[in-house]
Parts: sequence; C-alpha cells; structure tokens
Amino acid sequence: MLSSPTKAQHKDTLKIMAYNLLNFPNGSSICGSTTTISARWDTLQKIIDYVQPDVFMVCELQNQAGADSILNQSLSGNSNYRAANFIVNQSTINDALNNMLYYNNAKVGLAKQEILLTDLRDVSKYTLFHRDPYLHLHRDTTFIDFYVTHLKASQGDSMRRSRACDTIRKYVDTSMIARNSVIAGDFNFYRSSESGYQRLLSGVHPFYDPINAPGEWTNNFNFDTIHTQSTRASSSPSMDCGALGGLDDRFDFILLSNNIMNNLDQVRYLPNTYQALGNDGWLFNDAINDPSNGTAVPTDILDALFYMSDHLPVIADLEIIHHPISLPVQWLSFKAEWLEPKIQLRWGVDHPENVQNWLIERSDNNFDFETIAQVAASTDQFNYSFQDEILPAGTYYYRITSVGLNSIHLKSSIASVSIPSDEPIVNIYPNPAQNAVNVVIECDYDADGTINLYTPLGKRIKHTNYIIHAGKNIITIPVQDLPQGAYHLELSHVGYHFNQIWMKQ
Repeated sequence: MLSSPTKAQHKDTLKIMAYNLLNFPNGSSICGSTTTISARWDTLQKIIDYVQPDVFMVCELQNQAGADSILNQSLSGNSNYRAANFIVNQSTINDALNNMLYYNNAKVGLAKQEILLTDLRDVSKYTLFHRDPYLHLHRDTTFIDFYVTHLKASQGDSMRRSRACDTIRKYVDTSMIARNSVIAGDFNFYRSSESGYQRLLSGVHPFYDPINAPGEWTNNFNFDTIHTQSTRASSSPSMDCGALGGLDDRFDFILLSNNIMNNLDQVRYLPNTYQALGNDGWLFNDAINDPSNGTAVPTDILDALFYMSDHLPVIADLEIIHHPISLPVQWLSFKAEWLEPKIQLRWGVDHPENVQNWLIERSDNNFDFETIAQVAASTDQFNYSFQDEILPAGTYYYRITSVGLNSIHLKSSIASVSIPSDEPIVNIYPNPAQNAVNVVIECDYDADGTINLYTPLGKRIKHTNYIIHAGKNIITIPVQDLPQGAYHLELSHVGYHFNQIWMKQ
C-alpha cells in the first residue's frame, strides 16, 4: 500500500584523532632510565579539551594504569567518553608499546574489538557503531572499523613495516564486502614509495590517503604542512626519550577506505579537515612551539604538544548521514469513491501514535499533486474519512501524507476515482469512410436510440435503431452503397442529440 517514503537526512560529525603518546604514562622507563615523567595526563587533557575528539586512537601506551589515567583524568572534561578494553601487546613479549581507543559514547558505541598479530606489535581493530537517534525506527545502524597500528621505526626497517602492512592487507581483503574503515597511527613511513604504504593503498579493499600527497616526505620543506615529528628541535623534556630535530618527518597517518572517501555507505570524509594539529606550514626543523609558528592554535596548546610527545596528533572529520527515517505507521486501507455529489476518501491505519495530522492531496493528472485539506490525527483513532468539494466530471487522483511528530512525511499509495458526466462521449471513425462507419458511444447508463444519415439537402437516406449500455458501445453502419460526398450523421436518445458531418469516399 505504501509508496517510497520521503527521506529525511540527519547528519552527525565524528572528529577522529590519532596520537603517538610517547611511552605514556612514565615516558622514560622504556629507555632504561629510572626517572619517570609524572602528570602528563594534565598535559594531554589540555589537548583533548581543545580538539574534543569523538574517536581518540593512541599508540605507545605502556600499561593499564596509563589507559585508566587517560579515561579518568585526561578525558574527564566529557562524561560521555568510554574506553575499549586494554590489551597488552601479544605479538612480542616485553613490549610496552600498546594501542588503545577511546570514544564519545553519546555518538558511537563499541561493537567489538580484535587483535591482528604481526612479527612485532599488535594491530588493534575496533568496530564502532553510530548511535543514530532514530535507530528505534529503522532498526539499522552504521558501523566503522578503526585499525590502530604502530609500525617499526628507522629507515632500515622498511621491509618490517611492509610485512606488517601485508598482514593488515590480507586481513582487510578477507571481507566479502567493502566497509567503512579507518587505519591510523604511527606508520614511520619516510616516503610514499615505501612498499608498506603502497600495500595499504592497494588490494581488494584499498585505503586512501585523504590529502593525497605522494613524495619524499622526510627532510623535505615541500611537505612542511604535513610533518608530524619531531615537536622538539634541540631540547626536550628531561628523560622522556623523545626524538629531536624539529618538524621534518611525516610519520603519523589517518587513511580511509573507499567507502568513506566516496560516501558509499552513510559515512564520508569531510574535505580539508585532515591536519597535523598545530602545523600550518610555518615550521621546518623547528619545534612546534617556536615563536615563528603563525598557526591559529593557541600558544598554551602548542606548549602542551611540545611537552606531551615528540609526535603531533593527526585529525580528520567524518560525516555520518543517518539512515532515511520512515514512520512506523502502517496503512491498512485507502479508498476513493464517487458518492454523488462528492468524492469520499476512507483510510485505515495501524500505529497512528506517531502521526500529527494527515494531508489530503489531489491531482487531475496523477503527477501534480496539491494539498487541499488537513485532517487531525489521534493516537487512538485508526479509521479516517474525508469528503471533497463538488467537482466537475473527470478523473481525479488522491493520496494521503502522514506528518509525524518529528516532521517526517510518509505518503500513501495513489487512489483514483472518476466523476461521471451526463453527456456520453461519442466518436465516429473512420471519417472519411468507404465501406462502413463506426459510431462509438461511451456512457454511464442504458438507453435506446436512433442513428440517421442525411444528405446536405436534409433527405434521410439511412435509419438505424440502437441499444446502448453503460460503458463502451460500438455501432457499425454499412455505407458501401452510398455515393461519395458529405452527409450529416445524427444520433439521438432520450435527452441527448448529436450531429456531425461525415464524409464518404
């Protein structure tokens, strides 16, 4: 009974951030020192409060205590934040470089998480689902897979990075369908020609680099707007093992699947939102908080980026388009009928509790509909009727639109009804004719009548009696014996007369 419902698009934005936290929380223990860095959680809190990410992906997380510190202290400014399960790296033993994901539970929820084992560090996969506010209506949701990884560092370990990327590629390509997927973290790539980077950008379900900036990234000022390491130039906070040298490497990435890049499944990348926080291209081989940095990011945030890690976080925005919403009203019947002198509409529904009112729409061509009336709905009323105004003879088309409490429209199917005319429809063919002429009479009643043929001088030369019934009638008159010329054909029955010139060939 229902036609396709009007689709109402509601959009939500997810800000995602990936950050190498530099051996959080203790900093120095990873490099053998007994000195630890305390209270970096409040430094991270400043950055979090500034960016307000909805999905926060981290690597170089040392332990469960650090994971809890981020959730309970660094993210404490928003009570909606939740954490995935902290899982110690299983790929190799005695490696305190772990991954983690935090999320805004008001927008997304954690469906499941998995671990991909490589020859060095785990790749963590987190599947989030969007908390569509209309989920209770359409019973479906949008899923996004987030892969968080930390590949092996140093120029000489490109093949080890490539092997890890090959593990990721094989796993992603086992999916029978393309998915909304994000892979992010510290990739330690020095150039776009690295086989690991190319492996991620290939395969059955390839990832894409949102900024599409191929080249030799390391120590190249032409890529100064995308460098993410190091945030420090010639000095660093004591004993945190951070790299120096200033911003001259692009090590940190967010890559997106084809579904997201081309908006194929409810999620799309918002163009020009990818950035290395605080780096707007003013710096090369400088610290992030160097006075020459002309970025719009506040100086206290630049200082926090300096002290927090030797990497910059990378950020991007995703837009989620909610599923089209259909009201749960069910149309049980819809009928239009001619009850002289007006057309009567009747419809029955189930679940009317979400409907505010009904819009009555009419058309005389089954294409251009106009709203002619509004009928109030009631939560406990299941049958409705409407009587149209007196209309001239013809065929009319009607449909009903339900207007929901959330202003979503859902249309019924179309019902048609004809108002009969007292005048029959008469056609004569062929004209001119050679052997016979057909008189077609369409009417809504039964009648007896006569057909007469007259010469132009008024002499009657043929006379035929007929009986017609409601509907279409065809009366055939032989004329092969008549000479060529013009004739008057007269049709008449009670209350009706018809006269037309007819030609004989």
